[in-house]
Amino acid sequence: DVFGAVVGHPLEIVLVTNPADVTAGGTIQCRVLRDGKPVATEVKAGYDGFSAKEDEYAVQTASDSAGSAKFVVSKAGVWFIRVAVTEKLSGADADKVNLRATYAFEVK
Repeated sequence: DVFGAVVGHPLEIVLVTNPADVTAGGTIQCRVLRDGKPVATEVKAGYDGFSAKEDEYAVQTASDSAGSAKFVVSKAGVWFIRVAVTEKLSGADADKVNLRATYAFEVK
């Protein structure tokens, strides 16, 4: 199934739960991977029309050391999950790298 595939991006969100099987009030579980390895980071989620304000989300949680996070989808609609990782670099070209990933899906 496509929903659970690891693509190999530097930072990615992989759904463990098939969103086609989830209805309002159900739980979505995902994994966050950095270069294919689990990463603990903040996980934010929201749905279309939740808020017009920047950086305001319906759900704020975190992935654990296994990269796993889960949350309840409170209503039907188009949802998204966002994660970000910032890492310090030790080179002359830059002092840090910012990685972001977003996954969108529909809940019926």
